[in-house]
Amino acid sequence: MTEQTAIEGVNKFIKELEEVNKVKYDKGINYFDAVGMSNLETKHSRFFVWLLRSDKPHNFKNNQVLIKLCKRLFVYDTTSDAKTSSPTINKVILNCADVNDFISLIDGNITVTPEVRIDNKSSKTDGDRRYIDILIQTSKAVFVIENKTSSDTHTDQLQAYQDYINLNYPNLKKVFIFLSPTGLLPYNKGGKGNYNSNWCVFDYTGILRIINELLVEIKNNKVNFDTEVQKEKIVILLEDY
Repeated sequence: MTEQTAIEGVNKFIKELEEVNKVKYDKGINYFDAVGMSNLETKHSRFFVWLLRSDKPHNFKNNQVLIKLCKRLFVYDTTSDAKTSSPTINKVILNCADVNDFISLIDGNITVTPEVRIDNKSSKTDGDRRYIDILIQTSKAVFVIENKTSSDTHTDQLQAYQDYINLNYPNLKKVFIFLSPTGLLPYNKGGKGNYNSNWCVFDYTGILRIINELLVEIKNNKVNFDTEVQKEKIVILLEDY
């Protein structure tokens, strides 16, 4: 085989791979695209809740998904953003909240609840109802996740969530997380108000890295499944996401 023939063979193989990828993604062979949830904020939140709950049939026990999230949250930094010249450093925010050791805060009994309704009694609009996307509670801490896939925050939305949590969980340590596809910074009024320095920043890339970690653990047989079918279904679900 000549060098030219080898190069032509490699180029042909690359083109074939590109065609395979086109079929996979352009034709939407993906569960999340098929059910129309790729851009639906509440559906993404529900999926995160399912992953975070150790009692679900994915078999990720001992709150390991929450622990992975916390580990990545503590080292996640945004060093620049179009809306501000000030860096957001989660470690600084968490230290100010007296949160230095996540493991001690995550005990065996946790509750993970989606769409927790709060009533904003101070609102000028009667019957103003808001929902915390994900609320995680342990015996020592409460985690609040605001998930924004596309829309901006509403007027004083983040501050309203903080007020609710401070009022209802006065004795627990508090971790506020602003989650978005690209790691947007948290502002009180949809990008037009003041930057809220009480909220940590996290993005979907971080979520995907956690999912990749889970897939590696499955591949290395560190997750126990009742049947091979169950294992295959979980792998397909995680890979589709």
